[in-house]
Amino acid sequence: MRIIGGTAKKRKLLSRSDIVRPTSDRIKETLFNILGDIKEAYFLDLYAGTGNIGIEALSRGASHTFFVENSFDLCKIIKENLQITGFRQNGRVLKRKVTKNLFNTFLNKCLIFDVVFADPPYEEGIIKDLFRCIDFNIVAKDGFFVVQHSIRETPKFRARRTIRIGDTVLSFYDKINR
Repeated sequence: MRIIGGTAKKRKLLSRSDIVRPTSDRIKETLFNILGDIKEAYFLDLYAGTGNIGIEALSRGASHTFFVENSFDLCKIIKENLQITGFRQNGRVLKRKVTKNLFNTFLNKCLIFDVVFADPPYEEGIIKDLFRCIDFNIVAKDGFFVVQHSIRETPKFRARRTIRIGDTVLSFYDKINR
């Protein structure tokens, strides 16, 4: 697994393929082509795994990324990957479950994100839980909430845009179309 664009391009990241499903380069390329210019953006990476997507955002100019991951081992890998890529000062790793309380914490701290990216484990019913707890008030007015999911899962809300890449779908939401 590696960074495919920006200042850390071609840097290899640590991974745990035994416990995560890394996002492919093709999906990353599609995601960031659609997002466009993310310079100075605040990025939230939910179900962060090894931090692959959030670190890609930093490499492409995001000013700060919050990584939310529930596994202690994966949080440690995210921190190591931030160190490897030179983005330790721009990333904050939170060992937490994605819950309504998490979103309330962000709102209480007045944290608003330009991009919220979620890649929950496929086909485990987690995507329905995500849509029950997401608070779209943490998404900037012109920002996006993006969910990466299996083609066999149907998110609760109708997406503004969906892109299918093999068995994976990227669903893009904004505050208006939820």
